[in-house]
Amino acid sequence: MTIVFAFLSLWSGAMIYILFRPTNLLMFNILYSIGLMDFVNSIRPNLRDIPEWIIYSLPDGLWLFSYCLFIGSIWNFELKRCFCVLMILPIYAILHEIGQNVHFVSGTFDWIDLTTYLTAFVLGLLYIIYNKKSNECLIKKN
Repeated sequence: MTIVFAFLSLWSGAMIYILFRPTNLLMFNILYSIGLMDFVNSIRPNLRDIPEWIIYSLPDGLWLFSYCLFIGSIWNFELKRCFCVLMILPIYAILHEIGQNVHFVSGTFDWIDLTTYLTAFVLGLLYIIYNKKSNECLIKKN
């Protein structure tokens, strides 16, 4: 079930990009070159009442959460075994955002992005811990 949640999180972030982000992003050039842009344009709604944080920050958080679930699942929710690999993407995302704030990395620093990364990581970590405890309870019952 974890893999389903991870794919759903990954897919949701991708759909937010496809449906609501400006079409001048590189991914839309790729969609155009493989002949999918007409389809994408046909499913893009004209809704503009969606909060900006959902369009611009939530997808990264969803992708980071998905990463945490995948890593936890690969290591059977053994946090001690997967912790170093689990930390790679959250540390990168957080340091990248902080780097934008000090103009070490190109881009615009955003507290909402940073909050989204931290929230996604904490939720992913809690999910891993919860599943580890659930697995231990199942083993004890048997």
